[in-house]
Amino acid sequence: MKTFLRTILVQLTLLAFTIQSSQSQGALYVAAGEKSFAAGAILNFNSGFAFGLDFGTDGKKEDSTHGYEKPRNNLVLLLSPGIHIHKEGKTLGFTLLFMIGARQTGTYCPSGDSHLGFRCYANEEPSDEYQAAFGFFGAISGAVSPKNNILLGAKVTDTSTGLALGFWF
Repeated sequence: MKTFLRTILVQLTLLAFTIQSSQSQGALYVAAGEKSFAAGAILNFNSGFAFGLDFGTDGKKEDSTHGYEKPRNNLVLLLSPGIHIHKEGKTLGFTLLFMIGARQTGTYCPSGDSHLGFRCYANEEPSDEYQAAFGFFGAISGAVSPKNNILLGAKVTDTSTGLALGFWF
């Protein structure tokens, strides 16, 4: 699954650079809450359609490797289609995204625990469990210069909430 997530991340990065060169706007942000932290990017197409990618931690997962149960930060990847409304010549813009993706819920050893100090029996790779994740992202943006806008928003998922701060370029 990690290879799959890396492949998606590389493909979306290449897509972002391709779209960025075709007269679209982009935004970068960080979002933090009580039990979450994420970094994300939003691409705004001239038609008002927006697409985002959000990657971070969102709650805890159970890690039963090394012979004991221990809660650890999980990873979550969210893809976000939505809209961005910004009228030419106006100082305020609005972004609303629906977020859907996957979240790690646990890590375990398929053949059991190691008794020789390895993470899993016979030093095999642990397996991860995933579940669907969803949420919403809303932001308001305002001009700080003719080409740059600051972004202030909120991210609400099925397990956490957080505030977002970023900029459009």
